[in-house]
Amino acid sequence: MNPAHLHLLLNHFPVVGTVLGIFLLIMNFIFPSRSLHKTTCYFFVLVAVFSVVAYLSGEPAKEKLLNSVEISDKFISNHETLAFYAMLMTIFIGIVALAISILKIRSPLATATLLVLCLINTYLLVVTGNLGGEIRHIEIRNTPGLENAYPTEEQE
Repeated sequence: MNPAHLHLLLNHFPVVGTVLGIFLLIMNFIFPSRSLHKTTCYFFVLVAVFSVVAYLSGEPAKEKLLNSVEISDKFISNHETLAFYAMLMTIFIGIVALAISILKIRSPLATATLLVLCLINTYLLVVTGNLGGEIRHIEIRNTPGLENAYPTEEQE
């Protein structure tokens, strides 16, 4: 397994984890229980840890990719920048969830706050993932001015 493969494997955990966390938060509204609340909070801490690992695996993946194929650095740079902010947001959610759990705050306001943060973060993570996909998948690109970032046979 090379660094690019590891990054591709790990980067799904924050996205899927945040969506599953949203489901758990909704379940907390419908079926409030202490154990579900605590599980949900610690789940977000776990998602934050995976977010850091996914982000850190990006740099070796970038080096592997830049050394092996002709890729426009603009795609990688856009993905890397937004990934940093998505990671920070995921860490923030993990810290808030941990604080809520440690302080034993079980109010609907706390759950709603986490839910809003997660919805915002889901958007960040989805856009980050799409930008990551644009690095290699020309069929999904819609970044203005970068549609033809790969050299064609005519340009070489």
